[in-house]
Amino acid sequence: MKIMVKIGLLIGAGTVLSGCITPQAYVDPAYRKATFESVKQSAAPIPVKLQIEFQRNGAPYPKAEKHLKPMVEQVLAKSGVLTPSEDPSVTYSFNVRVNNIADIEAAKAKGFKTGLTFGGSGTVVDDNYEIKCTYAGKTGKKRDVNYQHAIHTAIGNTKERPQGLTPMKINDAFTKVVEDSVLNCLQNLQLSGEI
Repeated sequence: MKIMVKIGLLIGAGTVLSGCITPQAYVDPAYRKATFESVKQSAAPIPVKLQIEFQRNGAPYPKAEKHLKPMVEQVLAKSGVLTPSEDPSVTYSFNVRVNNIADIEAAKAKGFKTGLTFGGSGTVVDDNYEIKCTYAGKTGKKRDVNYQHAIHTAIGNTKERPQGLTPMKINDAFTKVVEDSVLNCLQNLQLSGEI
């Protein structure tokens, strides 16, 4: 799954030259506000029409949506607050748009340098995300909730690795970003009394 293009390019450039560089991703904890425990489950989750959109630098990137949609559905199912529905009579909606802000040229340059040194000269790349959740409930009025998130990925031998954070695979880190963001949105909507 190549959701994070910047990291994908960086890894590609590095592994072509070294063949053995394994990236380690770290989810930035500063953006984690809600948890499954802090979101109040409902006895009857609200059915919603779910729409998903993935962007890269503001441009649609539909290939990633087939990976993003099940991630969002899984968070909603576990939260017990909203439930996606295909029923045409459902009027409530929940939309999630993820925009990956990537400096592709900088990633290529860093990946090439790391690859040339066979990982000896490592680097850390920041993958930034803008997440927008839009909910339309009983009033029909749409409510937008915006969040930022980030993944820091260390490649090769670098001392810049984030301290005190657990390294994980890139895809697992992205799944965590989606989880954090959707939970933040649900909690915000609950606190405002909209769900």
